[in-house]
Amino acid sequence: MQLQLHQDLDLSNYQRFFAFGCSFTNFKWWTWADIIGRYFNKDDYFNLGLGASGNGNIFYRIIESHKRFKITSNDLVIVQWTNPLRETRYVNNQWLLTGNITRPNQYYNRWFIDNLIDPRGYFLETAYKISATKLILENIGCDWDMLSLDLDDNQVRKYDDIVNVFKNDLNCIKPSFHNLLNNFKYNTRLTEHADDKKYNRGKDYHPTPLMHLEYLNKIYNLSIPTYIKDQISQSNVDALLGKMQDNVYDYVPAHRKAEREQLF
Repeated sequence: MQLQLHQDLDLSNYQRFFAFGCSFTNFKWWTWADIIGRYFNKDDYFNLGLGASGNGNIFYRIIESHKRFKITSNDLVIVQWTNPLRETRYVNNQWLLTGNITRPNQYYNRWFIDNLIDPRGYFLETAYKISATKLILENIGCDWDMLSLDLDDNQVRKYDDIVNVFKNDLNCIKPSFHNLLNNFKYNTRLTEHADDKKYNRGKDYHPTPLMHLEYLNKIYNLSIPTYIKDQISQSNVDALLGKMQDNVYDYVPAHRKAEREQLF
């Protein structure tokens, strides 16, 4: 059954927790998934998010994880979908994580983008994957939910005919990170973001640990003990000071996920 907005979330009801998404799910500092995962033993917390993932990769990891780990009706599954324009392509025994397909890079030149990329098609593919995931999770019989990076942005879901066909599936997705945290205006909270020290690009627009906590508080009623809040706050301080740049694993939460090697 799907979790409801502002539902009282009793995590003691579940044997395991599975989280899927992009870097908003699995990052070098605490995310929403890590906060929820804190309530589970390490071996029962499956953070299968992957930075720069497209929705294709997220969907495939859901399928593979069910094959490998046998998700059951006793588990909790939360999927965080990303922007539809991220490419998913398997080449030379690995997934290429190339980010937004509309930006030329070492894999896609201007001609490829201008002639073979259709944003409407990418949104349609995302809608198919969301619908299929909903059917899979309902068939398993577990409690589940869906979040997103920005799928409620009018600029993203502007294809009314597609939205109308898939409205029951798309309406399952909770208000997005960019909606609830900054109303789609990225420059409104600059002082709260960490600096991008690795690439010297100014601000790192990934939500800080405290922003992830803020987001969770806006979608669920989750009682968080003071000692966990203190750990999140310390992670936030470390992030803003840049301590997580070179020695990432010295600063991740102690309950960090068990390493889950994917088959493909």
